[in-house]
Amino acid sequence: MSRAFKILGIATDLPRERWLKLRRGTLGASDSASILLHEPWGTPMTVYADKMGAGTEDEDNDYLKWGRVLQPLLLEWLSEEAGVRVIGREMFLLSETNPLFSCTLDGFIESGSEWIPVEAKHTAWKERDWEDGVPAYVMVQIQHQLYVTGAPHGYVVASIAGKPPVWKLVERDENVIADITGEGQSFWQHHVIPGVPPPADGSPRTHAALARLYPGGGGSLVDFEPEIADLLPELIEKQEGAKALQEGIDEMKGMMKRAIGNEEGGRFPNGMVVTWKPNKHGVRSFRGPLGGAP
Repeated sequence: MSRAFKILGIATDLPRERWLKLRRGTLGASDSASILLHEPWGTPMTVYADKMGAGTEDEDNDYLKWGRVLQPLLLEWLSEEAGVRVIGREMFLLSETNPLFSCTLDGFIESGSEWIPVEAKHTAWKERDWEDGVPAYVMVQIQHQLYVTGAPHGYVVASIAGKPPVWKLVERDENVIADITGEGQSFWQHHVIPGVPPPADGSPRTHAALARLYPGGGGSLVDFEPEIADLLPELIEKQEGAKALQEGIDEMKGMMKRAIGNEEGGRFPNGMVVTWKPNKHGVRSFRGPLGGAP
């Protein structure tokens, strides 16, 4: 039985320009998760910006570097726990069935002519996402890899919030794969090929992608088409409402700070706590039930 994919090389060994060309000319597993789920790590606009050569928001950072350090340890742990032989190679593969789709395998298990993909995750802040099993964005990634490799199942191994790793066997899901291929091909045909950006949402990642796509430099004003011009009344109304809402929130926080005084915080009758503690610079920071604020 022939393989369903081409081996293009070890991603980390490919010349950077070659790797960028391959990545920009195909849809990878993270791209599919961004297109289908619009977060947490990307949106259709971030994928579009990347394919247009406008870079990515974080091509590398300390978190990603630490993940690469942990990855071989996670793969070794999975080998022992699941009784399989995981090869960790960062192999860059291209689908023979549909060359629009590619993937980079954190690791794989050889089973005859099949490569069983292994996805390794280092997760610090999203422990709650894993309470019901493999979260949606990881599920899309592994199903994308199953499509490229043609494998019947794959593995996910994750270190969550510094706790001992967990692993899951994930079966191939043709319904998810149909969504991946259908949405991916539509995205490519309607946006990447004609160079037409997808609709913008309000996420910070989309706004960052727009800033990379359009760095500015022009000196003229754009006359908005009716589709955009008609947003003005609603924009004004929402901005005024947001201002009034923020003023109300700030007033309530001020009342709480006055009640706290020089103490560390306060407690509501239902047990919820707010704190107003100084940081290492001596500046007090207010932390409420829904997060931090000045």
